[in-house]
Amino acid sequence: MHALETEATTLSVAVTFHGARCDLYLAGRLDPYSLVALRAQVDQFGLEPFDEVVVHVEDLHEVGDVGLEALAGLRAMAEDRGARFAVEGMAEPLPRCLRPRPAAGGVPADGG
Repeated sequence: MHALETEATTLSVAVTFHGARCDLYLAGRLDPYSLVALRAQVDQFGLEPFDEVVVHVEDLHEVGDVGLEALAGLRAMAEDRGARFAVEGMAEPLPRCLRPRPAAGGVPADGG
């Protein structure tokens, strides 16, 4: 297991690796002011080999539009590397920008 941690004034970020799975734990507020902490971790774990990324958002109190864009960017980065991407702990249905990309047949991986 490999762990990285950082804390900004509004966001706490922890990254753990279990084999080829990367778990990213976010707590606090994901807003324009806290993106520095998230970007620092992405720069670090982007160098690690992984085939799955799971973002845990149970402890996020606020996710603004900028936060959703940042999470969508993480999804794109993971999927561009061929990794699976999932968000766990979001109380509301996942916004379209965080849903898995359609499978080869054009049907979304989550069944639509």
